[in-house]
Amino acid sequence: MLEINIPMSVPKLTRGGMILIGVLVVALVYVYFNYNIREGFAQRGAIEPPSATPVGTFTMYYADWCGHCQKVKPVFQELVSQSPILVGGRTITIAMVSPEKEPAKAAGIDIQGYPTFIYKDAAGNSKPYNGDRSMDGFMEFLKIQAKAA
Repeated sequence: MLEINIPMSVPKLTRGGMILIGVLVVALVYVYFNYNIREGFAQRGAIEPPSATPVGTFTMYYADWCGHCQKVKPVFQELVSQSPILVGGRTITIAMVSPEKEPAKAAGIDIQGYPTFIYKDAAGNSKPYNGDRSMDGFMEFLKIQAKAA
């Protein structure tokens, strides 16, 4: 059997060489994260700062005895728990009102049946929502309202 001995000599790095490698690694990490963070914000459209003042309120008017209300209530409560929410750089308040329990909060609102969903902008203009009673449906509607604000 033939044996080959290859000397394994690894050159030792000097202190200056180690500092140079460290500086290069830090510079590469900085460039990588700086580029990706800016690119990510640009893609998400977070260019303008969010509004601190709510541009509107999206309210669900419900009755506890209503079967349709009972079905959609958990989805809407999830929105309420996150209120105010940020949609398209705009702040929107989410609320639930039971006209039977809080008639003063429902005064002047045209409620034809339950549940009734109404978006009211900062100027007091109301827009009913009759779309899909899902988180996606609500969010699409709110995106349209936020753009109009």
